[in-house]
Amino acid sequence: MIPATNRPSLATGAVQLLACVLAAALAAQMTPNAPIENFRLPMFNEAGYRTWDLRGDVGRYLDANRVEVDNMRLRLYSGDEAEMVDTTILSPLAVFFPHETRAAGPGPIEITSLNFQISGTDWEWFGDTQTIRIDEDVRVVFRESVGNILK
Repeated sequence: MIPATNRPSLATGAVQLLACVLAAALAAQMTPNAPIENFRLPMFNEAGYRTWDLRGDVGRYLDANRVEVDNMRLRLYSGDEAEMVDTTILSPLAVFFPHETRAAGPGPIEITSLNFQISGTDWEWFGDTQTIRIDEDVRVVFRESVGNILK
C-alpha cells in the first residue's frame, strides 16, 4: 500500500460517526439511482479542520453503503489551520462507501501530490489509514530525489 499522506491518521470513531451521518442524510434525501449533480462532501477532524473533500459531477445513491461518483475529485488536506491540499485523487468513476470511509474503482486513477504523481487502474482508497492500493498499470513519478533505493 502507498501512503496517501504523511500526516497521522484521523480518529477512527469521529470519521465513522461522520460517515454514518452522511449515509443517513443521503438515505433520507435520495432514492436509489437518483442523481445529485455537482455534489461536495467535506470531512473534518475532531479539531474542526478539513481533512478531505469529496466532489463529483454526479453522485448516485445505490444503497445505504454505496454511492457511485462520476468524475470523482478527492482532495486530502493537512488537517490543521493552514488547510493545505496535500494530495488530489481523480478518477472518472468511483464507488464511495460512507460507512467505511473508503472509495474504490476498477478504472483509472491519478494521484497528485507536491512530491509525486501516481497513476494506475483497479484501485482502493482507505480514509481511516490514509492509504491507497493500486493493483494494475501502476506508474509512479517522483518530483524529488529518492536517494540510492535501487542499489
